[in-house]
Amino acid sequence: MKGPKSARPAAEPKLLEFGDVVGVDMMYAYDVDGKKIKLFSMVDHASSYQVVVQVTRQTGSILEKTFLKNWVQVFGAPKVITLDLERGIQDAFGRLADWYHIELRTSAGQAHWQSGFTERHGKWWKEIFARVVQEQTVRGDETEEAIGATSTAKNNLRRRCGWAPCQIVFGKNPRDEADLQFEVEEGGGQLLRTADDAQRRREAIRNAARIAFYQVRTEDKVRRGMSQKARVKPRDLENGSMVLFWRKPANKKNGLWKGPGTIIGRQEDNYWVSHGGRCYLCAPEHLRRALPEEVGGLFALRATKDDLLRLVENNYDDPEVFPGDGAPEEDQAYLDDILADLSMPENSQDETGAVDMELDNGDLPEQRTSGMRRGAPGDDPPRAVRRRFSTKRAEEAYMLKRASTRRGREKQLEKEIPWSLIPESKRQLFIDAEHKQWEEHLRLGALRPLSLKESLDKKDCGRILSSRFAYRDKNLAKRRADATVEWKAKSRLVVSGHTDPDIASGALRTDSPTVSRTAVMCLLQMAASRTDENWGVSAGDVTAAFLNGEKLDRE
Repeated sequence: MKGPKSARPAAEPKLLEFGDVVGVDMMYAYDVDGKKIKLFSMVDHASSYQVVVQVTRQTGSILEKTFLKNWVQVFGAPKVITLDLERGIQDAFGRLADWYHIELRTSAGQAHWQSGFTERHGKWWKEIFARVVQEQTVRGDETEEAIGATSTAKNNLRRRCGWAPCQIVFGKNPRDEADLQFEVEEGGGQLLRTADDAQRRREAIRNAARIAFYQVRTEDKVRRGMSQKARVKPRDLENGSMVLFWRKPANKKNGLWKGPGTIIGRQEDNYWVSHGGRCYLCAPEHLRRALPEEVGGLFALRATKDDLLRLVENNYDDPEVFPGDGAPEEDQAYLDDILADLSMPENSQDETGAVDMELDNGDLPEQRTSGMRRGAPGDDPPRAVRRRFSTKRAEEAYMLKRASTRRGREKQLEKEIPWSLIPESKRQLFIDAEHKQWEEHLRLGALRPLSLKESLDKKDCGRILSSRFAYRDKNLAKRRADATVEWKAKSRLVVSGHTDPDIASGALRTDSPTVSRTAVMCLLQMAASRTDENWGVSAGDVTAAFLNGEKLDRE
């Protein structure tokens, strides 16, 4: 099952001032003994100044007091707070938003990249802290010292537009050990040392935090530079659209698509989806349009929706409800015959005559007594026989939908036209197209005709797939507007691949790689940049491209 799309690697920068937007999040770290440490992170989006505080429990009251004490009382209430839908955080900041008139921006469910700034700085902080813990064997009471040293190193050493976060917030860097050492040397004094060298231990932890910051920062820059690639923003979804949304259950390894649901509104770039009596806040990357098979074929077309609404809101016996849609009885019977022909099962024999093809192995019988596709002109074609056949497993395929309107049936003919509707004068065009298609298969080695003996040996193997020719007039739509347009016959040999036993087992891949939009745009940009060197762009079509794949070695 195909998963959701990847998130965009970057967003447009925003001009902010300190205190405009603050991101909050819960983090978890461990000391050298493996003891879990609960941390509450607060980071300013304009300066990237970060405050991390150890908390005892993740409850609304504790997080509320922590934010008031460590941020609001020092820097004042921010204008906007960004947070996720994590338990405890919503309760704490819901009350703060009412007290200080703060706007809360929540990320969509299971879309942590939407709080990317907060998550990214939290990740950097935890990597620095983990290195300090491992190198200095931090445990017990030294945890607070390591937390402070990590935050100090990050706020003093990081540069944003040439300035450190501390310089942006306070106008200068705070004094550190180098400043104290300089003051002592200039003043002629000495630094006090305790008997247990506690000061030396604190200096070692702070130095380790500085070294860890540079290591983590360098690795992150290299990793981000190597992973740069483009993303294409998906099209916006309208209210009322039927979609499926991606969710990963709490105790499951893999996620799944849920739905279909209905788009009922937007919150910035995210969408509110109604499904099963509940509303879900979903990221655009976690949404995809529902397929017609998933929502029902009758509701796939907008015109059908309008017809249904008119039928529900008006009297269905009133002939004026659908003006102009009534077809004469002879036209209706004509279209019903088309539908019956197109809906015939693949294993049924439409016996309306045939022109024999010569096979390379020479095993073609001299005369056929049954299974003829086309008969001689004037002969009455025998009635189609519907044969029952058994399979070892249940099969389901959405190969053809039953059109419910005249326009839908006419549109269906543009995809495939049955042999019985092809005029006698035009049938030779399709017969020639059949021969051309057959010769392409033989020339490219896409198939190999079997002898009678080989066919008998494989009769009961359970791996025989039915096949037939599908006919299409590629100029049918043009000829409706202009009757003088000539027929353009196309015959395609199709196989009922949905019955292949290797598909259910997963041994056969059915996807086909195609060129991405990004690659096409890059090629166009390169050509546009070299117009002075007579570069040009042209498009071509590969004949029988689907027959040029790699050879499959199967049973």
